[in-house]
Amino acid sequence: NRLAEALALYEQAIALAPDYFEAHYNRANVLHDAGRFDQAANLIEQLIQWTPDHAQALAVLGAVYVALGRNVDAELISRRSCLLRPTRICYVNLGIALQRQRRTEEAITEYERALAVASADRLDRRGTHEGRPAGPPARGRSLHPGRPCDGRRSPRPSRRRTRRRRARCRPRGETATRATGSAGTS
Repeated sequence: NRLAEALALYEQAIALAPDYFEAHYNRANVLHDAGRFDQAANLIEQLIQWTPDHAQALAVLGAVYVALGRNVDAELISRRSCLLRPTRICYVNLGIALQRQRRTEEAITEYERALAVASADRLDRRGTHEGRPAGPPARGRSLHPGRPCDGRRSPRPSRRRTRRRRARCRPRGETATRATGSAGTS
Protein backbone atom coordinates (compact mmCIF):
# COMPACT_ATOMS: atom_id res chain seq x y z
CA ASN A 1 0.00 0.00 0.00
CA ARG A 2 1.64 3.24 -1.21
CA LEU A 3 -0.31 5.47 1.21
CA ALA A 4 0.90 3.50 4.23
CA GLU A 5 4.45 3.70 2.90
CA ALA A 6 4.13 7.46 2.36
CA LEU A 7 2.77 7.95 5.88
CA ALA A 8 5.70 6.00 7.34
CA LEU A 9 8.20 8.09 5.37
CA TYR A 10 6.60 11.37 6.44
CA GLU A 11 6.59 10.19 10.05
CA GLN A 12 10.34 9.48 9.75
CA ALA A 13 10.90 12.96 8.31
CA ILE A 14 8.91 14.51 11.14
CA ALA A 15 10.92 12.53 13.70
CA LEU A 16 14.14 13.91 12.19
CA ALA A 17 12.87 17.49 11.85
CA PRO A 18 9.78 18.15 14.01
CA ASP A 19 9.49 21.78 12.82
CA TYR A 20 9.52 20.87 9.11
CA PHE A 21 6.17 22.27 7.98
CA GLU A 22 6.07 20.56 4.57
CA ALA A 23 6.43 17.08 6.09
CA HIS A 24 3.43 17.71 8.36
CA TYR A 25 1.47 19.26 5.48
CA ASN A 26 2.19 16.37 3.12
CA ARG A 27 1.37 13.85 5.86
CA ALA A 28 -2.01 15.58 6.28
CA ASN A 29 -2.60 15.29 2.53
CA VAL A 30 -1.84 11.56 2.66
CA LEU A 31 -4.19 11.14 5.62
CA HIS A 32 -6.89 12.93 3.59
CA ASP A 33 -6.23 10.67 0.59
CA ALA A 34 -6.41 7.61 2.85
CA GLY A 35 -9.83 8.69 4.11
CA ARG A 36 -8.61 9.40 7.65
CA PHE A 37 -10.34 12.76 7.72
CA ASP A 38 -10.42 13.32 11.50
CA GLN A 39 -6.67 12.84 11.78
CA ALA A 40 -6.06 15.05 8.75
CA ALA A 41 -8.28 17.79 10.19
CA ASN A 42 -6.47 17.70 13.55
CA LEU A 43 -3.07 17.90 11.91
CA ILE A 44 -3.99 20.73 9.55
CA GLU A 45 -5.61 22.69 12.39
CA GLN A 46 -2.27 22.47 14.24
CA LEU A 47 -0.40 23.58 11.11
CA ILE A 48 -2.68 26.58 10.71
CA GLN A 49 -1.76 27.64 14.25
CA TRP A 50 1.88 27.73 13.04
CA THR A 51 1.10 29.62 9.82
CA PRO A 52 -2.43 31.05 9.87
CA ASP A 53 -2.19 32.46 6.32
CA HIS A 54 -1.06 29.32 4.48
CA ALA A 55 -3.63 29.26 1.67
CA GLN A 56 -2.91 25.71 0.55
CA ALA A 57 -3.28 24.31 4.05
CA LEU A 58 -6.56 26.20 4.40
CA ALA A 59 -7.78 24.78 1.07
CA VAL A 60 -6.95 21.22 2.18
CA LEU A 61 -8.67 21.84 5.52
CA GLY A 62 -11.73 23.06 3.60
CA ALA A 63 -11.73 19.81 1.60
CA VAL A 64 -11.39 17.77 4.80
CA TYR A 65 -14.28 19.65 6.40
CA VAL A 66 -16.37 19.02 3.28
CA ALA A 67 -15.56 15.30 3.53
CA LEU A 68 -16.51 15.31 7.22
CA GLY A 69 -19.78 17.11 6.51
CA ARG A 70 -18.73 20.15 8.58
CA ASN A 71 -20.22 22.51 6.02
CA VAL A 72 -20.25 25.73 8.07
CA ASP A 73 -16.59 25.22 9.00
CA ALA A 74 -15.78 24.34 5.37
CA GLU A 75 -17.45 27.56 4.23
CA LEU A 76 -15.49 29.74 6.65
CA ILE A 77 -12.13 28.13 5.95
CA SER A 78 -12.70 28.05 2.18
CA ARG A 79 -13.64 31.74 2.10
CA ARG A 80 -10.44 32.56 3.96
CA SER A 81 -8.40 30.40 1.58
CA CYS A 82 -9.99 32.07 -1.46
CA LEU A 83 -9.20 35.52 -0.07
CA LEU A 84 -5.54 34.62 0.43
CA ARG A 85 -5.01 32.78 -2.85
CA PRO A 86 -7.92 32.20 -5.21
CA THR A 87 -7.67 28.68 -6.63
CA ARG A 88 -10.13 26.32 -8.24
CA ILE A 89 -10.18 23.98 -5.24
CA CYS A 90 -11.05 26.64 -2.66
CA TYR A 91 -14.00 27.82 -4.78
CA VAL A 92 -15.17 24.24 -5.38
CA ASN A 93 -15.00 23.47 -1.64
CA LEU A 94 -16.90 26.68 -0.93
CA GLY A 95 -19.52 25.79 -3.54
CA ILE A 96 -20.03 22.33 -2.08
CA ALA A 97 -20.32 23.71 1.46
CA LEU A 98 -22.89 26.29 0.34
CA GLN A 99 -24.84 23.78 -1.72
CA ARG A 100 -25.08 21.43 1.26
CA GLN A 101 -26.45 24.31 3.30
CA ARG A 102 -29.13 24.76 0.61
CA ARG A 103 -27.70 28.09 -0.52
CA THR A 104 -27.82 27.15 -4.18
CA GLU A 105 -27.48 30.58 -5.78
CA GLU A 106 -24.35 31.36 -3.78
CA ALA A 107 -22.98 27.89 -4.59
CA ILE A 108 -23.48 28.46 -8.33
CA THR A 109 -21.59 31.75 -8.08
CA GLU A 110 -18.65 29.98 -6.42
CA TYR A 111 -18.65 27.18 -9.00
CA GLU A 112 -18.55 29.83 -11.74
CA ARG A 113 -15.57 31.44 -10.01
CA ALA A 114 -13.87 28.04 -9.89
CA LEU A 115 -14.35 27.65 -13.63
CA ALA A 116 -13.06 31.17 -14.28
CA VAL A 117 -9.94 30.58 -12.17
CA ALA A 118 -9.30 27.24 -13.91
CA SER A 119 -9.66 28.88 -17.34
CA ALA A 120 -7.31 31.71 -16.38
CA ASP A 121 -4.75 29.17 -15.12
CA ARG A 122 -4.89 27.26 -18.41
CA LEU A 123 -4.50 30.44 -20.45
CA ASP A 124 -1.59 31.58 -18.30
CA ARG A 125 0.19 28.25 -18.71
CA ARG A 126 -0.24 28.38 -22.49
CA GLY A 127 0.42 32.09 -22.89
CA THR A 128 3.46 32.70 -20.72
CA HIS A 129 6.18 30.87 -18.90
CA GLU A 130 7.71 32.68 -15.95
CA GLY A 131 6.68 36.03 -17.38
CA ARG A 132 8.07 35.38 -20.87
CA PRO A 133 5.84 35.27 -23.94
CA ALA A 134 5.21 31.86 -25.45
CA GLY A 135 6.73 30.98 -28.80
CA PRO A 136 9.85 29.50 -30.26
CA PRO A 137 13.13 30.27 -28.54
CA ALA A 138 15.55 32.77 -29.96
CA ARG A 139 18.00 31.39 -32.51
CA GLY A 140 20.94 29.73 -30.81
CA ARG A 141 18.99 29.10 -27.59
CA SER A 142 17.90 25.79 -26.13
CA LEU A 143 14.20 24.96 -26.03
CA HIS A 144 14.57 24.11 -22.36
CA PRO A 145 16.88 26.03 -20.03
CA GLY A 146 19.49 23.78 -18.49
CA ARG A 147 19.33 21.19 -21.27
CA PRO A 148 21.99 20.87 -23.95
CA CYS A 149 21.20 22.40 -27.30
CA ASP A 150 22.33 19.48 -29.42
CA GLY A 151 19.23 17.38 -29.99
CA ARG A 152 19.80 14.90 -27.16
CA ARG A 153 16.45 15.61 -25.45
CA SER A 154 14.76 12.31 -26.20
CA PRO A 155 16.22 8.82 -26.65
CA ARG A 156 15.18 8.40 -30.30
CA PRO A 157 13.93 11.62 -31.84
CA SER A 158 12.85 11.59 -35.46
CA ARG A 159 15.41 12.80 -38.00
CA ARG A 160 13.29 15.81 -38.92
CA ARG A 161 12.93 16.91 -35.30
CA THR A 162 16.66 16.45 -34.72
CA ARG A 163 17.58 18.51 -37.79
CA ARG A 164 15.21 21.32 -36.80
CA ARG A 165 16.52 21.32 -33.24
CA ARG A 166 20.14 21.41 -34.36
CA ALA A 167 19.39 24.17 -36.84
CA ARG A 168 17.92 26.29 -34.04
CA CYS A 169 20.92 25.63 -31.83
CA ARG A 170 23.62 26.56 -34.36
CA PRO A 171 24.82 30.13 -34.39
CA ARG A 172 24.08 31.98 -37.60
CA GLY A 173 26.34 31.28 -40.53
CA GLU A 174 27.16 27.71 -39.49
CA THR A 175 25.93 24.63 -41.29
CA ALA A 176 26.30 20.96 -40.53
CA THR A 177 28.58 18.85 -42.68
CA ARG A 178 27.16 15.48 -43.44
CA ALA A 179 30.36 13.41 -43.44
CA THR A 180 31.65 14.28 -39.98
CA GLY A 181 28.49 15.63 -38.35
CA SER A 182 30.40 18.64 -37.07
CA ALA A 183 29.52 22.25 -37.69
CA GLY A 184 31.47 24.32 -40.18
CA THR A 185 31.14 27.82 -41.54
CA SER A 186 29.65 28.44 -44.93
